[in-house]
This record gives sequence, C-alpha cells and structure tokens, in this order.
Amino acid sequence: SVFSSTPACWHVHSKLSETVQLHISQDGDVIGIAVRPMLQDCPDDAAKVQAPSAFNTSCLLSQPQTGASPDTASYIQKVQREEEMRERNPPDNRSFIQKYWMYIVPFLFFIMLSSGQDQPRGGGGGGGG
Repeated sequence: SVFSSTPACWHVHSKLSETVQLHISQDGDVIGIAVRPMLQDCPDDAAKVQAPSAFNTSCLLSQPQTGASPDTASYIQKVQREEEMRERNPPDNRSFIQKYWMYIVPFLFFIMLSSGQDQPRGGGGGGGG
C-alpha cells in the first residue's frame, strides 16, 4: 500500500491543478507517489476561494535509469599487456651484493680510507729536558 498526503488548502488555492508523479521500479512495481499542487501555500483567504468543479491533473512516470557500466574490455587488455611484459622481462634474481656492488665498493673504500687516518701515528713525542 502507498500513502500520500498534502494540505487541502494547497489544492484549493491551486484550483485543483496538480502533478502526480509515479516512481516505479525496474520490475514495474510502484515504489513511490509524489503529489504536488501547482501552488504550495495556504493564504489566509483560502476558505473564500471558489474551487473549480474538475481536477486538472498531470501524471508523470519515473523509471530508474541504468547507469554507465565500466569499460571492462580495455581493462582486460591492459592486464594482458602487463602479463606479457612480465613474461618478456623476467624478475631479476641476482643477490643483493650482485645488484648493488657499485654502491657498496665505494662505501667500503671510503670507510677504509677514513679509518686509516684516525689511527694515532707513532713517533717521538720528544722529551723535554
């Protein structure tokens, strides 16, 4: 069951001109009704207005629209291209030292040079007399 209500003075003031909008599901079932009089206010003199003897009703039908679907074909092609690239370029299975020796050797060389300068040098400290 569906229930809808509007103040009676709205209908009288709009001279029985209204719009009824039916909201239906994709299956064709009514899921909502909207009744909208043309004028939606109740003036103080609404009781004095002479109401017409016939309704002037417009009916609108609203159906849900299917939204845009994702472009799955291009995504699948992209995934396939990435898999082909992985197959062509296998992962690098070298050890850490084999990959980064060019950074390790200068670092060790620098450490060796700097540690050699910090050693105290032997020498005659001279004696004072």
